[in-house]
Amino acid sequence: MVDFLKGAIDSALDSKNGHLDLFTRFLVGVSHKSSRDILQGILESAISNSESPQKLIVFIKNLKRKTLSPERCINLIHCLLQLKDDSILQKDNRVSSKTQLTPFQSTFLAYKFIISEKPEEFNFRNNKTSDDVFYRLTPALRACTTALLNFCHITPEKCATVAWVLQASSRLTVLDLGHNDLGDAGVRRLCDGLRNPNCKVETLNLSYNNVGTRGVEELCTVLTPNSKLLTLDLSGNDFGNSGLKFLVNSLRGGCTLQVLRLSGCSITSSEDVNSARVLSNTFQMKGLDLTYNPFRDTGYPDIPQQLTINDGAESWNRQGLYKYATPMQLALDPDTVNHYLLLSERDRKVIRQKTELQYPETQERFDKCNQVLCKPSLNERHYLEVECLRNAYVGVAYERLKRKGSGDCVKLGHNKDSWTLYTSDSGSHAQHNNISHLLHTPDIKADVPYKVGVFLDWPAGLVSFYLVNNETRIHLYAYYTKFTDPLYFAIRLNTPNATVSLLT
Repeated sequence: MVDFLKGAIDSALDSKNGHLDLFTRFLVGVSHKSSRDILQGILESAISNSESPQKLIVFIKNLKRKTLSPERCINLIHCLLQLKDDSILQKDNRVSSKTQLTPFQSTFLAYKFIISEKPEEFNFRNNKTSDDVFYRLTPALRACTTALLNFCHITPEKCATVAWVLQASSRLTVLDLGHNDLGDAGVRRLCDGLRNPNCKVETLNLSYNNVGTRGVEELCTVLTPNSKLLTLDLSGNDFGNSGLKFLVNSLRGGCTLQVLRLSGCSITSSEDVNSARVLSNTFQMKGLDLTYNPFRDTGYPDIPQQLTINDGAESWNRQGLYKYATPMQLALDPDTVNHYLLLSERDRKVIRQKTELQYPETQERFDKCNQVLCKPSLNERHYLEVECLRNAYVGVAYERLKRKGSGDCVKLGHNKDSWTLYTSDSGSHAQHNNISHLLHTPDIKADVPYKVGVFLDWPAGLVSFYLVNNETRIHLYAYYTKFTDPLYFAIRLNTPNATVSLLT
């Protein structure tokens, strides 16, 4: 009987369309003792010893899962559960931000999502995987209506996987790929899926993806009067005026877009901006976001309410996140600094002291915890880089963060009022509300200064942390939430002589 079941499993794995999956689960299920008891001896002579189920379990676990499709791997999980064995789930389902997912962990996440009561939103943010591991998520991507794939290091190969899902009659209507590095090559592959008649995507987020003019040109081939796409976010891609021209032509061609976000795209041409304004008004678009672009507003006699603009600022000519940097605006707040922290360089540098310093007592001062806040408050988009020496906590916090004592209600990252990144040569982690996510930061060395970047997009509810090396940012972790009040940049130093300096 065991050999028969092994043969059945092998046949199911060889099937490309899965037509034997359910039948195989049935055979495996009725072979278990609990099923034989229910069937009152019908299978009594088929399996007569207690070792047979265990032999089948070992056989399934030893199968080469790397060569199997995601659907066939999920069927193996079902077979194990039919044999009342859930040890593989308990053993393999832990996910850490410090290490990449294994192929089976990825398959398990897809399985867990599919069997959930309401498989609508698939949140895979902050997970960086190989192309093969990402491919094993396709069952979940096909089952969900919303896919959140931010900060997942989406490569052109992964875009090909997403495109395949879009062509495969999936339910996906909201696709969020913000903060990856698709580039023009990734967009080109993604459009293969977006153009397919089976694609149902109505909302597409490609913000901060290094999309250039060629990528925008490729996207415009999707923006036709027959397209289902209603909302497109291209914010943070520096394609400039040439990219805007392609989009204006698509709007002129009567595409279906209702919301177009072009915030922070290095657009300088007031003429093209005015064309976009006219077209958005003509086609009664619900939203056109042109904020954080360095063009000078020449005025428009009838600006529609749905149009969002602001006057060009000097820093918005810079590329990437540096356009949101505000040099010399932030400063450490002397009224909040702990007695073991010394401020210098016009309150732009803080050093942890071994001995207590004398400061006037204030309600805002941290009396027991070695922390300090910056001023002013932040409620827009801001990018800040700091140089750290030794262990440091950097992050953001609400003004209501407690100041007295050293409990969890005071410490950065230990409560719901703060989000922080801890970095050291021995290990790093992101922390919020006392929940930590271990991170891999091999570039941090003992007694060698290193740079950390913090990007706050307050309206979008995002704070993300980076390790910076020669203006190259390595993403570490991001938090998504809904901010209710302005935030303050915050620092905590526990190690003597630890130092943090504000750079941008």
